Amino acid sequence: MKKRSSYRPKGIRADAHDWVIGGMQPVTNARQAITDLRLKNHLALECLRTGSATAHDINMLVRASNMAIALEVLGLGKDWKVELEASADALLDVARRGSALGGHFILRGPELTAINLGMSVHDMQLDATAVFQFEAALKMERKALAAKRGRFIELEECHA
Repeated sequence: MKKRSSYRPKGIRADAHDWVIGGMQPVTNARQAITDLRLKNHLALECLRTGSATAHDINMLVRASNMAIALEVLGLGKDWKVELEASADALLDVARRGSALGGHFILRGPELTAINLGMSVHDMQLDATAVFQFEAALKMERKALAAKRGRFIELEECHA
């Protein structure tokens, strides 16, 4: 029997020039996707604020917080590092407390302030990021969550 080679050719990108140019454009040029993302994030935050949040809403906020931290690591918003960490800590406290209460997520005042500030910073990051930076942050977030390391928060126990 012939030994199977480990070589696998990579795919060929037919529109390499358009792909590079598209990666350098600001994310705000992909208006519909960013608008949908912001609406989902702020709707989840509003549900948390009003006391009607579900585990899906918490996970949406966790993903936004993880993305904000990843973008900060990549250099967008380095001066907001302390505030982003405080926001992630507050969200982690709310999520753990809510999962202990059986899926009823209750905010405290300082936690709401920290999470609001973190969401505002994330919105500013989305305004300033390019597509390739956004993709790099997504890749970084996925790797960190898969390896269960870093400052990223993941709440598996949050299933209501």
